[in-house]
Amino acid sequence: MGFSDKFGRSTTSVAALVALGLTMPVPALVMAQTRISFSDTQNHWARPFIESLAQEGLINGFADRTFQPEQTITRDQFNSILNQVFNNRSIQLSQGFNTTAANYWSSFDFQNNRATSPNQLRGTDSLSRIQVLMAITNGLGLNPTGNPQNVLGVYQDASRIPSAAAGGLTAATENGLVVNYPDVQFFDPNKPATRAEVTAFIYQALVNQNIFDPISSRTIAARYIVQPGNLANNSNFPGSSNPVTNNPQNTNPQNIGNRIAQNTIINVRYPQAQRIVLTPGENQNLTLLVTDNIVNSQGQVLIPRDSQIEGQITSRFNGSQFLGAQFVAQRLIVGNQAYNFNAVSRLISSQPPEAVSQQSGVGDVLISTAARAILGNVTGGGGGGLIEGILGSIFGGNRPASNPTTNQVVLINTATDLQLATQSDLVIGN
Repeated sequence: MGFSDKFGRSTTSVAALVALGLTMPVPALVMAQTRISFSDTQNHWARPFIESLAQEGLINGFADRTFQPEQTITRDQFNSILNQVFNNRSIQLSQGFNTTAANYWSSFDFQNNRATSPNQLRGTDSLSRIQVLMAITNGLGLNPTGNPQNVLGVYQDASRIPSAAAGGLTAATENGLVVNYPDVQFFDPNKPATRAEVTAFIYQALVNQNIFDPISSRTIAARYIVQPGNLANNSNFPGSSNPVTNNPQNTNPQNIGNRIAQNTIINVRYPQAQRIVLTPGENQNLTLLVTDNIVNSQGQVLIPRDSQIEGQITSRFNGSQFLGAQFVAQRLIVGNQAYNFNAVSRLISSQPPEAVSQQSGVGDVLISTAARAILGNVTGGGGGGLIEGILGSIFGGNRPASNPTTNQVVLINTATDLQLATQSDLVIGN
């Protein structure tokens, strides 16, 4: 893909290199080459962003041919990226990049709503998603045009967005800079930004500046770009008033050829237990199995029974209010082929521990350590009549620092509560 007309150069004359891992002594960095391909991004949701920037020499991988997309970004690394990308003579911006504004916002303490003095900063500190996006947005001089309350309403966790960031995030949203994975409706402002997320933000910023063309709408990555005009009316997103999983009329869409259509319902099972008990705020990785063959309109099997779906039970909050737990699929494995997979379950509400303890003796139950403690307070033991399977390292260590719903638990019936609805089309076999 050539950009000589926008960069003022050919793709073979790239001089600038950006090292997302610049401050790390190992592994060593390698020069970007034409047709860049990293061993750990082949099935990653951000692959188009990563490979497009790498092909232009604007980001680099490591000597072992990895990109390490899930590694969090440090302050020094981020500053290097901003300098190399936006102060690059080959990058013709509509106006200059304001490094002072970018540094101010990347250093801003949003949790305490105050600026941070330079002597309090460390280059090895990680940056949050809101710090990164505010730095890019303000560096480019983007300003909001709409009402922040209306624009930011596309995010289910809008109440968690710091007031100091409302204007900047509104501008970023309006200009197409925001990319939210794994759920496009949750911004998660305080989450540490990963290399993949920073790359996506940078790519979208260059699209906004007419440096890059938008990625194809047919790619996996495109579904995570926030489109405010489309989100509000999309009933398939979690938290909407009319989720597809509750509408039996939407459970049998037309699958044509190798395409699994959006809104396809997929029944799944979790072999390790019939029920799972967690607390609000806990997130947990799971691998589910497809219960029934998924076929196309000609009766050909596209997703065979017992194919694996990897993902995470994720807690959803609106500020301090717990909305529910939800399984968010991330990867589908069909035979030896893995696909990025965009499907979600319905939201599962929390309930008092007394209600859970009364539902005992029905199949295998897996209980997190935190949930066991709450149930124990009710039953006087470790969960009453529940058939316990304490998962230790599997269910441990995933709770947030604070949990506003301390006396509630989430009971998940793995046979019914984890039914998935696809959020976009998926082509199998290509």
